[in-house]
Amino acid sequence: GYLIIGNYHKSAIIVIAESQIKYLHLDLQQQYVAQTIRKVIEICFKRMELMLRKSINFDRGKENSEHRNLSKDLKISVYF
Repeated sequence: GYLIIGNYHKSAIIVIAESQIKYLHLDLQQQYVAQTIRKVIEICFKRMELMLRKSINFDRGKENSEHRNLSKDLKISVYF
């Protein structure tokens, strides 16, 4: 998962990409706080086929501080 941060750090585009099957999900958020980011990622992952939901890679940004809850709720591994 990646974030593209907007002007003045007020908005963000959440990017979920899977290269082997060429899956791409983009979601525009008007704020980028950890709980919002986690909820959007959970919604995206729950729409994916179960076999594709194994892990996600993040950078060490503060917006990813909910990674433990995400890992527990989706039963996936989270890597940094």
